[in-house]
Amino acid sequence: MERICLFYIIAGVDDLYFKRSSIYDFKKHAIKSCLEEGTVDFSSGARALVRLGFNLYNGYCANSMSPLELFWHLDSKNRLIAQNAIRLRFPCEATEA
Repeated sequence: MERICLFYIIAGVDDLYFKRSSIYDFKKHAIKSCLEEGTVDFSSGARALVRLGFNLYNGYCANSMSPLELFWHLDSKNRLIAQNAIRLRFPCEATEA
């Protein structure tokens, strides 16, 4: 499920999809260190989504970002992608009271 969340984020944003080989090593099945400054040109929103995807994948938290900071950098479309990725990772089923 962890990898699905990351791939959901990558597939949901055209810029991330085109840069997917800079984000994830498909042969080694591992994330790449693409968040280091100057490594890959990401917008602030794309960078926030990659951080979220990495965190959902393996708990990555270098240069951690609070949920408020993360969502602050996202437009409404990307907020929906972030929310759905979190729901994929941590499904909640409604229960009757």
